[in-house]
Amino acid sequence: MAHRVAGCIAEGIQAVRDHYRTGGKAAPTAALHRVTLPDNTASVGIPDGWKVDPGCAGGTMSITGPHGDVVDLNLSLTALDPTNRMVQQMQRSGTQKAAIAKAVVYPSNVDLAKAFPIIFDLIFRIGGVQGSANLQIAKAEQIPAPQGERCVHVSGHIAPAGMGSYEIDSSLCTTAPGPDGMYGITLFHTAIPVAYADQERATAHAIVASFQQNTALLKAQVAAATGPVIAAMNKQIEGEAAQAIGNIHQIGAATTARINAGEAASGAQQASWEAGQTANAQNAQGFSNYLLDQSVVQNNTSGAQGTLWNNAANALVQSNPNKYSYVSNPNLLPGSNY
Repeated sequence: MAHRVAGCIAEGIQAVRDHYRTGGKAAPTAALHRVTLPDNTASVGIPDGWKVDPGCAGGTMSITGPHGDVVDLNLSLTALDPTNRMVQQMQRSGTQKAAIAKAVVYPSNVDLAKAFPIIFDLIFRIGGVQGSANLQIAKAEQIPAPQGERCVHVSGHIAPAGMGSYEIDSSLCTTAPGPDGMYGITLFHTAIPVAYADQERATAHAIVASFQQNTALLKAQVAAATGPVIAAMNKQIEGEAAQAIGNIHQIGAATTARINAGEAASGAQQASWEAGQTANAQNAQGFSNYLLDQSVVQNNTSGAQGTLWNNAANALVQSNPNKYSYVSNPNLLPGSNY
C-alpha cells in the first residue's frame, strides 16, 4: 500500500478500536512497545521491526512492518456527493478541478458494504496509486458507529498491479452530508502480504486496538495557538466597527438626501444582487475551507471570527462550547473570512 492520506476525524475511533479488540486471531500477538508521534497527539503500540512514518502528525498514523505490512490509523478524506446540485454545479463549471480531484466523489446514501470496493479504489487513486486495487471481499458487515455516522468492516484481499497480493482488514466510517453535498470519510486499514497473513494478522489487529489520541494535549495546543489569533481578531473587528461608525456619520446626510421613490426601487434591486453575490462568495469560501480541512470559529462573546484547521477548531469548540462555536456559510464576515 503506497497511499498516505493526512487528516484526523476523532469520531468513530472508539468503535473501531473495540472491533479490533474482539476480532479473531490466527497467531499469538507480538509484544508491543508504545510509540508517540513527534507532536504528541497520538500514540500506538508496535512490535520490534515495525516503524511509524516520521511525517505523521495531528492524530493520524501510518505504520509499516518487516514484510511490507501496512497499518493506517485514522486517515480522513473529504467526500462529495455527485447527486447534490451544488456539487453538480461545481463539476460543470470546472472552477474547482484541483480541489475535486483530491476528494472522493461518490453518493453518500449508499450501502457501504456494497460500495466499499469502489470507494476503496477512489481512495487508492487519491493516494497516487494508479489502476484498481482488485479487491475481493470475503466479509462485509455494519459495525456500531457514533450518532450521525455509518461504519462498515470489510475483510478480503487486494492485488494491485505490480504490488503483490495482500490480505486486508478495513473499517470505514462516513459522516452525514451537509447541504453542499460534502461529507467526511475515516479509514482504519491493515494490509499484510498473503504469505505472512497468518503470522502477522493478530499483531496488526493489536496495533489498531492500541491506538490512542491525546485529546487533552490537542485542546491545550489549540488554546495556546488560538489565543493570540482571537485577540488579534477582536482588535481588528473593533477597529473596523469604529471606522464604520465614523463613515456612517459622514455620509448620513448625503445618503438621506439621495433616497427617493426611484432610488428605493433601484436600491432594492441592487441589494438583491449584492445578497446573491455575497451568498455565492460565502458558499465558495465554505467549500474551500472544507477541502482544506479548515473551519471558521467564532468567539460568541466578542463576535470575532477566525479560520482554523479542523482538528484545532474541533478541539477549541469542544473545550468551551458556550464561548466558541462554528460559523455557518451565511454568517461569514466579508473582508475577514472571504
